[in-house]
Amino acid sequence: MADDLRIALGKSKIDTSQHSTRWPFWAEAVAAYQSGWRMPEKRAPVVISPDGPVSTPEKLQELAELPSVPEVVGTTKTTLRARDSDADRSKDTEKVQICEVNWEQLDRINERAECEEIYVWFEDAQRAAVVILSLKAPEHAVSEITGPSPNPSPPIPTKDGEVRDGSG
Repeated sequence: MADDLRIALGKSKIDTSQHSTRWPFWAEAVAAYQSGWRMPEKRAPVVISPDGPVSTPEKLQELAELPSVPEVVGTTKTTLRARDSDADRSKDTEKVQICEVNWEQLDRINERAECEEIYVWFEDAQRAAVVILSLKAPEHAVSEITGPSPNPSPPIPTKDGEVRDGSG
């Protein structure tokens, strides 16, 4: 009886036919991965504003440390309540220029600039886009090389009533 149980358990671990009948996409997903297909990298739109601190794609490249100058694409502002139709997209909406960045580059932008979000049409969907309002002062920006700027230590009173700095 113990032999039968071990065989049955072993077959259940090896038999993958259950997976293909319960999840028919599973075999296709495994085959795609094995052939080299990978999930596309998530991208986020960033608004290029002629009157803002990032007025050109070259400035965005410098701020976000992009490997090349990003492509500029024209789109329109929207709201989450807008409908997905050409009529709604052409209503007196403001036109904006956007560039795409990945999530790591978007983190760099958020570290180095004050931003807000607006909604735009991006890849045929309503998406939040980052608008760069102002650049942070260098002492507040976090550098990958030096790290955050050190905060001075507060003064420390001694038993004798003298005050010394907190650095030592």
